[in-house]
Amino acid sequence: MVNLSNLDKTGKLAKAHSFAVGALPVFTSTSESDPRRSTANLTGLARIALELAEAKANETVGEAYKLVSSAPSYEVWAARTACYSSWNTTLYGIKTVASSALQILMRRSTATHKNI
Repeated sequence: MVNLSNLDKTGKLAKAHSFAVGALPVFTSTSESDPRRSTANLTGLARIALELAEAKANETVGEAYKLVSSAPSYEVWAARTACYSSWNTTLYGIKTVASSALQILMRRSTATHKNI
């Protein structure tokens, strides 16, 4: 997972950064891309954004589960369970659509580079 604390104030990687197992190989060039420029690696930036959003969503699910587990009454438990279930359903839909969209973007990017 990408750790934003490794970026300096300009968005570039700090010199002493070491990648964790499973880190994106394109992260260095992607994190230094300016999304406003035509040369920005938008596919890489989208991939990083998706991973960061997924990590935050998973963290939120964990906190929501704690709230469900600690409900003081059946009524509170039922309300929290309904919210938790709705959140999980929505999150699954977002992950599915975002992953599919990213795959399409990556295929288009690869096809564009092959044609150049």
